[in-house]
Amino acid sequence: MIESKIRFEKLPNGSHRHHLSAPKRQQFLSNQVRRLRELLDGKRDHSMKEDHGVGAMPHPPPHQPSGSSPSSGRPHQLKPEVLEHPLSLLNEKYHDLDTDQIVSLHTSVRRRSSVKEDFVQKYGELQQVVGKGAFGTVRLSIKRNQETGEEHVYAVKEFKYTHGESLKLYMRRLTSEFCIASSLKHTNVIKTMDLLQIHGDTYSEVMEYCAGGDMHSLIASANTLGEAESNCFFSQLVYGVAFLHSMGVVHRDLKPENLLLTSDGCIKIADFGNSEVFRMPWEKKVRSSASIRGTGPFIAPEEFTNKTFDARKVDMWACGIIYMCMRLGRYTWHEASDGDPVWGGFLYKRERLLESHNLDPTEHVPPHINLTALEQASHISLSWPTHIANVVENLLEPDTRKRWQATHVLDSEWFKQIDNCHPTARPPDQKLDESDFEPAAPSQRVGSKVIAEDASVTGCKIVKEVRVGRVIIDNHRVDSAVSPAS
Repeated sequence: MIESKIRFEKLPNGSHRHHLSAPKRQQFLSNQVRRLRELLDGKRDHSMKEDHGVGAMPHPPPHQPSGSSPSSGRPHQLKPEVLEHPLSLLNEKYHDLDTDQIVSLHTSVRRRSSVKEDFVQKYGELQQVVGKGAFGTVRLSIKRNQETGEEHVYAVKEFKYTHGESLKLYMRRLTSEFCIASSLKHTNVIKTMDLLQIHGDTYSEVMEYCAGGDMHSLIASANTLGEAESNCFFSQLVYGVAFLHSMGVVHRDLKPENLLLTSDGCIKIADFGNSEVFRMPWEKKVRSSASIRGTGPFIAPEEFTNKTFDARKVDMWACGIIYMCMRLGRYTWHEASDGDPVWGGFLYKRERLLESHNLDPTEHVPPHINLTALEQASHISLSWPTHIANVVENLLEPDTRKRWQATHVLDSEWFKQIDNCHPTARPPDQKLDESDFEPAAPSQRVGSKVIAEDASVTGCKIVKEVRVGRVIIDNHRVDSAVSPAS
């Protein structure tokens, strides 16, 4: 058994519970990756035998049970056609998951001698690595109360230097994430407590620990998520994004890997390294954004042009793609740009559908044109209820003038009916000037001009500046675009 409890439990009163466990899911993923490797190796052996005129070895049985399904308790069927699909999330795990690096949370690791005493006193001892990426590593830290025996678990994210990066650029980059993450307080945003130089010349960020892992691993291990489970996660995501936008911030890198999960299924938006401020608190004008940021399948099509754009709608596009990932267990396309065959097929089918209805694409488009085009280009059948399809349809709208903002999703009938097990208050509606953009004043990455002083300025000073609601920009002090930490 992979899970001691079913992953998603519907209760008699109509509500539900999530039971998530990252270590068990990692073990499940490692088993799936191992079996996929065996399957592919078997096919390669089969091909080699045929090439040499030798009797083919039988393939490993593709439908042999490999543990229990997290959602149903029935034997989980390994489907080669799903795992080997080029857009499959599990297929991606096959390439980037090193099973030798998977470490159980129950494995004890000796205290690193380089950990400073003040860190240990505040956050406890560093434990094993639970995540690795281009940014560096994430370790656990456990603080035990000697009197009560209660334990507090933290995630410690180390920022490593990129190739050829100076100390000044390094500090700008890491504070780009920390300044915003530590200042935003919301149920669906990761709580960030500190920025410290633990050892060597690198800095580490201390955050709350999410025992449920991340959304990418959850989707990859489950193949697909059910409607009620996906709807709950989608509701939390939109509330979190709506909050960010109400604070004048856009994320610009929303994807399943950046959606962390608690053991009871609460989404936490994380990784603000690409975030931007599109307006200051005293401004009503929406500032434009430019350039490409984010990750392939989730980058909005307008980012591949030379024009400026409303980055809030970039975030909403990513929300639509994330919902598709949850329901399909795969990406819609590698990239929404010229050269991607699925994206090209989607645009072609969409144009033909508009022509068949004798419609001008600049005018109002009838329901389901976009999703129908996607179905035809991807050879899939969604068969979603109209109230769901209508929302996703308007999020995956290539025309940014017609793509929905977070407030439109919040106002939809479907959204109001979703059973969100971690409900939050709706951010206050704002009346902003969205008539056009200011090409001369595009949005800036948070921290892109922070620490214009000497590069020796430490993270501690930045923490102090953020907590009083101000940041340093071009040697002048201005009100921060986000609320001060409470």
